[in-house]
Order: sequence, then C-alpha cells, then structure tokens
Amino acid sequence: MERLFALFGIAPEAGQDLPVAAVTRVADMGVIDREWWIRADPVYLEAGHDSLVLHAGLGLTPDEAAQLVAELNES
Repeated sequence: MERLFALFGIAPEAGQDLPVAAVTRVADMGVIDREWWIRADPVYLEAGHDSLVLHAGLGLTPDEAAQLVAELNES
C-alpha cells in the first residue's frame, strides 16, 4: 500500500500512518466521505504466558472469507 501512496507523492511523516482504511473503503465501496475509518483484516492472536503474538491471515478459502464478511456485516 505504501507503494501506491508513493505514486501520488504521499509519504507518512515520522510516527504517522497512511490512511489505508479510508482509501480501501473507497476502493471496496465506491464511497468518499470525511469520516474516520478503521480496517480490520482477518488475523489471530496467540496468547503466551507473558506475550501476545499477532499472526497475519487465518488461512481462509475465498468462500470462507466471504462468509465471515457477511456475518460481520450483519452485526
């Protein structure tokens, strides 16, 4: 995603994140607005004795991912 922003001359300043959630909302929904958005990609957390490890991806098939999205959209 940083590469996409770089094509438009946009780079994060020190300590700041790029507005990935807002931009991907436009791509996913075709909606442009000035609200705050958060993006929640499927991940899982592994709890240790004194740590919490974030693992990317759930290893879902496209059908399983679509079902998860449908269920999340219902709530």
